[in-house]
Amino acid sequence: MTAVGVDTATTARAVWAELGHRGDLRALVEAGQPPLHVEAGALSALVEQLESSVAPGPMLSVCVQVASVLPLLRGCAAGSAVADEVLAGMIRGETMVALAVTDAQLSGSGLLDLRTRATRDAGGIVLTGGKEWITNATDCDFALVLARTDGARRVTSHSWVLVPKGRRGVRVESATDAVLAGSGLGHLHFDDVRLDADHLVGRTGRALPELARQLTAERLIGALWARTTCRRILRETRNYLATRSTGQGTLWDNASVQERFAGCLVDLAHLDAMCAAAADVNAMTAAHGMLLKASYASATERILTAVIALRGADSFRDGGMSQLREQLAMFAIAGGATATMLAGVADHAEEFLCPERSRSH
Repeated sequence: MTAVGVDTATTARAVWAELGHRGDLRALVEAGQPPLHVEAGALSALVEQLESSVAPGPMLSVCVQVASVLPLLRGCAAGSAVADEVLAGMIRGETMVALAVTDAQLSGSGLLDLRTRATRDAGGIVLTGGKEWITNATDCDFALVLARTDGARRVTSHSWVLVPKGRRGVRVESATDAVLAGSGLGHLHFDDVRLDADHLVGRTGRALPELARQLTAERLIGALWARTTCRRILRETRNYLATRSTGQGTLWDNASVQERFAGCLVDLAHLDAMCAAAADVNAMTAAHGMLLKASYASATERILTAVIALRGADSFRDGGMSQLREQLAMFAIAGGATATMLAGVADHAEEFLCPERSRSH
């Protein structure tokens, strides 16, 4: 059991279908405004609704689609019958789409060097290459693939390709990662996949800037999930400590226990402040998105480590809290490891140290 109240048997597709059936996905799309097409309040409400009943793997599946795929496809749908049809299927909860960005044998920070290529010919386009560690790879119906569309090494050399998973030449390999079971994690291989030209969706050459904008929303929804999970666990832990008798009262009466728990509350307050500062997703810079991701990764690690120490391993059935800590760490890595985020934050040190000067520029 991962955490109290979480149903580990619920699949990502079942969650997605339920969200579509209830109209939640349509509401999210309609609430979003350009350029990011998401609304922080709606994301927060969705996370609050799902956190106590959906395991981390399916939760990651939903988060990536809600914060990244739906908004990106909404931007691509104008003028593209293929994108419009897939978007409609997603909104109904009938279609799942993987966001396939990180190339095989290439770090997530090296996107200018993508080897996955979409080459035009008389019959349409031919997609070659591969993507690694992709959420929803094994469960999706389509993949929204970031591909190079010209030979130059520049920001405008990449576009989106919408690829049916069942198309000839597409091969899927499961990553078999038990930590985030249910996330559909896997690798995609494209061996001369032939597609009609209308599968090249969105504005040609605009995929990288669009992705960079959208990553801030994906980092926000990760922070919202971490905050909601930590708050629930701390409530449960406070109740546990207050009801476990010792020779001189309860565990909660111990001053050192209270001090360590208070440290968790400080970290939770930090998470609250970071999420509140990111409420206007459209105003977030790339640097603030990286700061948010690094912050929630480190804060949740400290909170869960302290909770395990306060309660002891015997209070968690099947080692659930240690597993959840590992799952949260893996969740935080999705979209960029913490070390990469910190390197990016350091690159923007001037923006954080001298915000007035940054705004004037």
